[in-house]
Amino acid sequence: MRVMSMKAKYLESDSKITGYMPLPNCLIKCGLNSTTLLVYGMLLGRATLSQKNEWVDEQGKVYIRYTIEQLAKDAGKSISTIKSCLKELDDEGLIVRKRVGYNTANLIYVLLPEECMIAENPPVSKPKNQT
Repeated sequence: MRVMSMKAKYLESDSKITGYMPLPNCLIKCGLNSTTLLVYGMLLGRATLSQKNEWVDEQGKVYIRYTIEQLAKDAGKSISTIKSCLKELDDEGLIVRKRVGYNTANLIYVLLPEECMIAENPPVSKPKNQT
């Protein structure tokens, strides 16, 4: 059994959580391996930051810049593992990489499966009274 080496506290009603990565529930059972899901969550987290900072191309699509080396360091994985994960995400249609030049990080577009997207006018459901 692995023992956690970091100090942990219970989550309380007023607890504030530092950076965390988004991972849409619809991807949990999609067949991607856990490392690829981790990488996708990291890319999506970076994309939400790009969205807030209005990093968009001429077509209004949000993009990120994340070198493979930095992604490997941040994920605690090898460069070859990250390359494999990016290829898997590419093959599944979850990212698109655009080469921009020599010695420059590629642009990465993070795509969301349609079933993970919130409809513009989601149906309103009223909670049922509980007895």
